[in-house]
Amino acid sequence: MKTSRRVSFWQMWRDIFVAAINKGQFPLAIVGLIILSLIWKMPARDILQLFYKLAGEFAAYHFMGWILTVVISLGWFLHARHQRNALHAEITRVSGERNFYQDKLISGNLSTAK
Repeated sequence: MKTSRRVSFWQMWRDIFVAAINKGQFPLAIVGLIILSLIWKMPARDILQLFYKLAGEFAAYHFMGWILTVVISLGWFLHARHQRNALHAEITRVSGERNFYQDKLISGNLSTAK
């Protein structure tokens, strides 16, 4: 019988950060967490003023560097994901060829060569 375990709030955050570390996105996750915690602690009227000020700065092109940073970071993320998938496909292909030729040479099934 399989029992279902509930994941606690802190276990969820642990899993998120472990996944971020494995994918090389831990610094981005920390920066995002810091920004969210700063906004969370602000009074509601200050948050509204912050968003109006940011919208005004975007309109005045003062944040063009920040926009470019976000676009470049997004491009980096997509490229890293593409490279990871391509590498995985190549490793799978080479592993299949290796297993084929090992089976052909040994004429047996190698269960440990996966």
